[in-house]
Amino acid sequence: MPRKFEPSPEQRSKVRALAGYGLKHEQIAALVGVRSTATLRKHFRQELVRGPVEAQVNVRRTLFKLATSGRNPNATMYWLKRWGKWSERGKTPEPIDSRPIEDTFIVTVYQPPRTPEHEQLLREALLQVGGGNSEPEEWEEYRGEGHVTDRSPPSA
Repeated sequence: MPRKFEPSPEQRSKVRALAGYGLKHEQIAALVGVRSTATLRKHFRQELVRGPVEAQVNVRRTLFKLATSGRNPNATMYWLKRWGKWSERGKTPEPIDSRPIEDTFIVTVYQPPRTPEHEQLLREALLQVGGGNSEPEEWEEYRGEGHVTDRSPPSA
């Protein structure tokens, strides 16, 4: 009757470390004494997954300590470029469209119908404040890079 393989804690630790170092499964199987990579993957699945992740965590922890210590400017610059989104070239400028931009703003104000008495009172009030013209005004105004048509009254 074939003997069932049961990995020891030492073997598990060794597989996790070797996987973290980046060795291939064939190499790990030979160093641990397992006959095939299928057996290795069957009995050491968790160690083969965790080893590289733990190694990356350790390297990033060390890099972060070096970058924040103030003693290693290269580590600081690498960290800022990789994870801080810094760049020596600066931001890439957005393409500029050379066509003129024309925006038209039309403001429509709804006013319910007025009685003739209210119309007369409104005309009289406009005459008193100096707004004798009761027709809507339209004008165009140039602003900045693009020509903007503005149909709202100018600010005083």
